[in-house]
Parts: sequence; C-alpha cells; structure tokens
Amino acid sequence: MKFFTIFLAALLLEFVPPLTVFPALADDATAKELLLTLKTQISDISSISGQFTQEKKLDFLNDPVISQGEFYFSRPDYLLWEYLEPLPSGLKMEHGQIEAWTGRPDQRVKQPEGLTEAARIAAGQMMLWMNLDPEAIVAAYKVSIIADNPLVLKLTPKRDGAREMIQSLQVEFSPDRRTVRQVILNEPQSVITLTFSLVRTNAPHPSR
Repeated sequence: MKFFTIFLAALLLEFVPPLTVFPALADDATAKELLLTLKTQISDISSISGQFTQEKKLDFLNDPVISQGEFYFSRPDYLLWEYLEPLPSGLKMEHGQIEAWTGRPDQRVKQPEGLTEAARIAAGQMMLWMNLDPEAIVAAYKVSIIADNPLVLKLTPKRDGAREMIQSLQVEFSPDRRTVRQVILNEPQSVITLTFSLVRTNAPHPSR
C-alpha cells in the first residue's frame, strides 16, 4: 500500500515541465504556489504510461529484491499498475472500482476483499497526486528542493503516523526536468527505488 502511494507521487512528477528553481520550499505557501503552477502547466496531459524497475533493499537481506512492470494512468480515475517479473501481479482502478490480482493474464487469481480494500485506500492516495490537489498535498507533505542539476525534490510526511511508515520520498528528474528518472522511498526498515523508462504522455488506453 505504501508503495502505491509513492507511485502516485512519481506519476504526478512525470508530468512536470521545466521549473523555476527555488532554493527550498520552506513553507506551505511557497509549496502551494508551485503546485498550482504545475497544475496549470500539465492541464493538456490526459494520460501517462511507461515501464518501471523497482529495487527494494531490506535490512535483513544482503541482495535487493528487483521487480519490473508497466503502468498506465488516465484522468480522472483510471489506473493500471502491473508487475510482470518475477512475480506477476497487478491492480486496476476504474470509476472507483478496484481489482487486484496475482498471476499472468491467462492465470489470474483475484485477491480477497481485504486486500482489495487496502488497494482502494492506496488508490485514493494516488488520485490525490495524479489530479494534483495542492491543498491536500501540502496538508500531507513538506515539499523541499534539495538539488538543482538534476532537480531533486524531497517530500516528508507531516503526520506522525505517516512518518512511522514513510520517512521520506526523493524524486530525481531527467536533465530536461520534463520527466522523472528515479524515485526513492525511505522506510524504517527498507529503501525502495523506482526507475522509470519509455514514458509516454497521452498514449492510447490499454485494452486490458
């Protein structure tokens, strides 16, 4: 569930065009101003898709766990997030309905109601980012710019309960600042790194 929340942040930032760099986003008003600017600048983008590699480093394992997959999001509320290797699984949200599964397309097994409800909560957080609600985002996160070239944003949860699960989220942009190269999620006992590739905007809706 934490991972899907971070994925939403990553997808949002894939939309971002070149920005005026601030030394830091030290207060909510500055962060909100930036988010409002971004919301205007991405208004012509209706969908985003691409591939990802996820690397998860756990304190109790010497080697990271690596997964690969693909994603598709279209406004206002369609999301497909699918792991292809090594363990196929996925999640789809459409018109508020959630479907989660394991297995390849010809062998899919639907997940039980409890997991589906957890996915619904996670997907709600994704929609918060994808539809870019500055008020809600600033209420949940402190946003800082920690590097200029390449541009790196750091998001820190404000609520104590959230910080127990997610310590921080770091987002690194590509050199032209129009797409995101990498997202790093720091958790108390693990670090998740997402690397994006073959990102497309306004691509056709997937058939599945």
